[in-house]
Amino acid sequence: GTSKEHATRSEKMALLQKGKSLRGRDLLFPFASDADVSMSNKIEAPVKGDDFGTSTGSPEPVPNETKTPSDAASEINRCKAVDLKVQNWIKGSEEEALIFIPGYNSSLKHSLEVLGQLCAMMRLPSYIKPIVFAWPGGTWFSYRYASRAAATKENAKNFGLLLDSLIQAGIQTVHIMTHSLGVQTLMNVMRNKPDGSRSDVASRFILAPDFRSGDDEQSCMIGSKVARLYLKNILLLNPCYPVAAFVEHGFASLRCSCSNITIMGDRGDNALFFSEIGNGMMNYFGYKQPEVLNFRALKDQPGVHRQVVIGRHIDMIFLPDSDKSSAGVEQEADIEQESEAHDIRLVFKTLYAQLGFKEDATLQGDKEPLWLDCDIIDTTLLESNIQGLRHSYFNLNPVVVKDFREIFLTGRRAKERASLLYRKGNIFSYCQAPSVVVSK
Repeated sequence: GTSKEHATRSEKMALLQKGKSLRGRDLLFPFASDADVSMSNKIEAPVKGDDFGTSTGSPEPVPNETKTPSDAASEINRCKAVDLKVQNWIKGSEEEALIFIPGYNSSLKHSLEVLGQLCAMMRLPSYIKPIVFAWPGGTWFSYRYASRAAATKENAKNFGLLLDSLIQAGIQTVHIMTHSLGVQTLMNVMRNKPDGSRSDVASRFILAPDFRSGDDEQSCMIGSKVARLYLKNILLLNPCYPVAAFVEHGFASLRCSCSNITIMGDRGDNALFFSEIGNGMMNYFGYKQPEVLNFRALKDQPGVHRQVVIGRHIDMIFLPDSDKSSAGVEQEADIEQESEAHDIRLVFKTLYAQLGFKEDATLQGDKEPLWLDCDIIDTTLLESNIQGLRHSYFNLNPVVVKDFREIFLTGRRAKERASLLYRKGNIFSYCQAPSVVVSK
């Protein structure tokens, strides 16, 4: 027994001697630089009976004696090779929450599978907690019912309770991601009150930086407790929401609580195409839609029409001037008095202006539109992992998934992300050639 125990100790000492020759760091951190890693405690001095020196002979025999627990602990301490200290270490981020609001005809099971697939492909860090907000999204042939359910007070109350639970858990940062009809739930809970103040749910978030007026509105904390949340990102994926309603009041309700709003749309989204036709027909035959979807010129639209949505008409998300329409609908009153969105903080500065160049007027016509201050991602040219409807591929397409990861982890705007190409106004597209493009 003594001989076997002595051999085990000798193997440990030989390994430690090898680790010492490699400075310990190379064994544990082979890619770390000398500036990043330092050894705060060197190998302890040899104890009697241990061969730590350069001698190649056999170690002296150790008397056979009974080991006590304190002796075992001392031996473990003696066998400790190095204690590493990483310089300039930055403590991990506080816990954050990613709230996913699914769309029409999406069961809880399916929504969990979709979000789980996305998180797995994004390799979402453990400090970001994914959450599905399950709301009555309807089933087949119940679209207008689901739309009304999204706009109910009960739905807004439940979303507020979710945010309250995050505050109680000590979470400060929130990301919100919606898909398709799920955007109507978000618009309902965030819509400003008639007097222009934020809704009760939106008041649970601190104001966006450029909307703050005092120090009391800049912190999530009151003392040592979380009082309000920081809404870091809003992602609207293939959103089913009228363009005119979004321009008139929807965007302003979101922008005062979040400065990083991303809309991902596809000009060939067939599911949204059928939604546009169906909503236009129901409006024509007198089926009322929720107030949050209405806009001033709705009553003036003639006959059966398509109610165009921002998920397909991604190039129409700008403020109209007095001579043009916001969504192909004439507006009679002065735009300066009609729209909430004339606050300069809601207007997107084009990339040309941000870089200090004067944009050629011929690129956009005689007058540059007032693009809304959000990032529009055009996914029309993407072809991988996309089904025929081109409506639900955000959790499978690797280009999209990689971009989402960068959004959640860094909060960068589109102009700062390397995977995107600038098109015009507030519109970007992914830097990926279509499959028909080949090299010669």
